[in-house]
Amino acid sequence: MIKTIGGEKLYGKENKFEIVLRELIQNARDAIVARQKHENGIEGKIIVVISKDQDGTTWVEIIDNGIGMSLTTVKECLLNFGKSFWKSDLMKSEFPGLNSSGFKSIGEFGIGFYSVFMVAKEVIIETRKYNKGLDTAIQLKFNNGLCLRPIVNNIISKSTEYSTKVMFLLDEDLEKWESTKLIKPNANREEPFEVPYYAVVANLVAGLDVDVYYSDMSTEYRRVHKNIHLIQEKTQEIADWLRTISYADYRKTDIYNKYIDNNYMRLERVYIDGIFKGILALNTLWQMKTSYLGVETVGGLTTFNKPFDVGGYIGCLISDPETARRNTVYNIFEMHDWAQNQLLKISESKIDFTDRVYLPYAISPYKIDISGIVVILCYRNGKDAPEYISLEELIQTLNNTEERIIFTVSTISNTPRVDNYVGIERYYKCTKEGEWMFIPVENSSFLSLEENSIQGGYTILDYISIIAKKHGISVKKDIEEKRVQNIFGEQCSVLKIGFMTE
Repeated sequence: MIKTIGGEKLYGKENKFEIVLRELIQNARDAIVARQKHENGIEGKIIVVISKDQDGTTWVEIIDNGIGMSLTTVKECLLNFGKSFWKSDLMKSEFPGLNSSGFKSIGEFGIGFYSVFMVAKEVIIETRKYNKGLDTAIQLKFNNGLCLRPIVNNIISKSTEYSTKVMFLLDEDLEKWESTKLIKPNANREEPFEVPYYAVVANLVAGLDVDVYYSDMSTEYRRVHKNIHLIQEKTQEIADWLRTISYADYRKTDIYNKYIDNNYMRLERVYIDGIFKGILALNTLWQMKTSYLGVETVGGLTTFNKPFDVGGYIGCLISDPETARRNTVYNIFEMHDWAQNQLLKISESKIDFTDRVYLPYAISPYKIDISGIVVILCYRNGKDAPEYISLEELIQTLNNTEERIIFTVSTISNTPRVDNYVGIERYYKCTKEGEWMFIPVENSSFLSLEENSIQGGYTILDYISIIAKKHGISVKKDIEEKRVQNIFGEQCSVLKIGFMTE
């Protein structure tokens, strides 16, 4: 059953080694937070150690000082695929009061440990309940993956500093590990870049509420992550946290470090209905895709999904899982109050006129009215280049004239939307006398050509309607079919909008 519904069938073939680390770190975190609820004053610590033995084979250790496991827990839960200890009657009997303490596990499905067999040849677990003696420790050995049942022995643990240690021998026929990892942005024609593996682990645990330490053959023992609840806002500490989880120091450009330096003061803790959702700021890094400035997590551990760029966030978003594969269910665009606060902070920083062109693409999906400050990029027939103009100013200028704002309509969208695959030269060729051709600069729900869109955010037409109503101006729309050819050779219609005082 493990091979049928677990392993690659569940997690896929990408990032297998990191997925294994994530699942084992998750178990360690749950054990630590459970102990902290049961015993006050415990400073939790997860340690990741990667080493090579005398034969040159790679061993990985995940060590924690959590609650540990009894022999009963091992037999009834750990060795029982799909049975979560945290939802069991055994947990209630061994740790009475834990449920009522506010404890919430990240793990829900009782299957995460078995991900280790995607990459491991041999697995050894050493564990004891934290409040029992060293001579009560239990050792499990999976000597040949899942081919044989594990060997269970009583042993004497070597230290009271830890409760559980999971060790596995990497099967290099299945997966190889290097002390650096190649990151491939696949956007903006940006070159791939290498990061040290401790930075990969830091990104992996970006939102975790427990300290994480790391060492390997190239990296001395160090803390790679501080409990997210203890990171100080508006300090260099939070800037360094973002720098680390985003790989900014390893990019082949200074854009990301400069952006962090200029924007880390906007990072803030976000709570929705009293539930911590992470440390976030609105992403306004225009035209930079796959920036890695935002990390989407479940319970503080990465999902490996890349968040929205412009209109999304920088920092770390913490969500709940929808499935065992860690598909998240939280929609960032529901965070209206946070986005409103971010808009205020951006406005206080005196955003320049050019940057205002990009702002509606970022903020409009949150259903926030910024019609009074929207600037758009337009090309007017006969001009040498496009120009930036306030949308409100343009509507007042065109009012009671024969001039129009025009929008190319996408042929590939299911709903009416501005086509952003036309190309600047084609805009120059197809714009007629008296027309102001709207030129999109980003991809966003702002480009929808619907009003009161079911997507929930404000669109360019919503802002036009709001401004026109404010000034008592009526809006006239008409369509000209198949007028503009996009870069794919498809003929797009154009929406023409004029204005007249009511």
